[in-house]
Amino acid sequence: MADVRIEKLIAFLKTHLFFACCWPLRSTATRYEKTCDMIFRFFSMVHGTVMIVSILYTIYINPSNLLLIMRLCCQLCTTTEVPLQIMCYTMQYDRLQYVIYELEDYCKRAKPEEVIVFHRYIDNCRSFYIGSVSAFTVTALLLCISPAVESTTFPIDVEYPFSMDYLPVKILIYLHQLLLIYQSYTQVCSNVFVGLLLWFVSARCDILSKKFRTVTEFTELRAHLREHQQLLQYGNEVALSVRYVMLASLTVSTVVIIFTGCTFLSRQPLSVKSTFLIFFVSSLAKVYLCAWPADRLLSASTDIAHAAYNSMWYNSKAEFQKNFLHTLLRSQQPIIINVPCILPTVSLNYYASYISTAFSYLTTFRILLEDDDED
Repeated sequence: MADVRIEKLIAFLKTHLFFACCWPLRSTATRYEKTCDMIFRFFSMVHGTVMIVSILYTIYINPSNLLLIMRLCCQLCTTTEVPLQIMCYTMQYDRLQYVIYELEDYCKRAKPEEVIVFHRYIDNCRSFYIGSVSAFTVTALLLCISPAVESTTFPIDVEYPFSMDYLPVKILIYLHQLLLIYQSYTQVCSNVFVGLLLWFVSARCDILSKKFRTVTEFTELRAHLREHQQLLQYGNEVALSVRYVMLASLTVSTVVIIFTGCTFLSRQPLSVKSTFLIFFVSSLAKVYLCAWPADRLLSASTDIAHAAYNSMWYNSKAEFQKNFLHTLLRSQQPIIINVPCILPTVSLNYYASYISTAFSYLTTFRILLEDDDED
C-alpha cells in the first residue's frame, strides 16, 4: 500500500503536467515516440509565441490605456513562461531523463524503512501543494469564464491584425486562448515537478544520515561513503537540471508581482483589484514552491556531514581516516540551487529577501503613481 502512494504521485504528475513538457520519455522510447515528442514541444512553443506576438501588438496599438497595458504585461509574463520553460526543459532533456530514471528506479527498490521516509515527506508537503495547485486551478478557471462574467469576447483581451467578424475565426481564437491558458497553468504547476526532484534528494539525504548514525561495521561505513559520493553526484545533476527552470519561473513571478501589486495599490475599482490580487498571491505561492524544497535540500545535505562525523570512523586505520576526512570536507559543501552571478542560493532566507525586495519596489512605484496623480 505504501509503494502505491509513491507510484500514484509519479503517475499523476506525469499525466497532469503533460502539456508542460517537463517529463522526458524513457531512454527505451522508439524513434517515432521521440519524433512525436519533439513535434509536440515545438508546437507548444510556437503556440505560446503566437500569443506573445498578439499581446505585444495590442500593447503597441494602445499606448495610452495604462490599465490595459498593466493587465497585458501580467498576461505577457505568464505567456512567456510557456516557451521559455519548455526550452529550459528541452535543453536539460538528457539530464532530466537520467534523474527521473534514478528516481523511479530507487522508489521501486526502496526498503520499507526508506518508503516511510518518503511518505513522511509527502504527508508534510501534501496540504500546501494541494492548496497551491487548487489556487492555480481556480485562477485558470476564472480566466476561462471571464467572458461570461465581464461580457467580453475572449478570455484574454487582445487584438489581432485581421478581422474577427466571422464565427469560425472567433471559435478558433477562443480555443487558441483556452489552450494557452491551460499551457500557462501547467507551466506554473510544473514547479511541483521541480519540488518533487528536490524533495526526493532531501529524503535520500535523510535516509543516508540515518544509516551513518546506526552503522556498526567498517564494511558498512565504507559502503555508505560510496553511496554518499553517488548521492552528491546525483544531487548536483538534479540541481543543474532545474536551476534555469527556477530562474525563469522566479523572473516571471517578479515581474507579475510588480505589475499586479502596482495595480492593487492604485486607485482602481475593487473588481479590478481582486483579479490582480489572485495573480499576486499565486506568484508568491509559486516562488515558495521552489524555495521551500531548495531550503530543505540545503539543510539535509549538510546534515550528512554531521551524521558521518558521529559514526565509528575513529576506530578505523589511519589511511582510512585520511580518506574519510577528505569525504567529510566535501560533504560540508551542501547541494544548492543557484545560477552563478544571476541567481543566489535559493532558500527560505532568499524567499524572505525576495518578498522584501518586491514590496520595496511596490512602495517606490506607489510613490511615483501618487506623484503623477497630484500633478
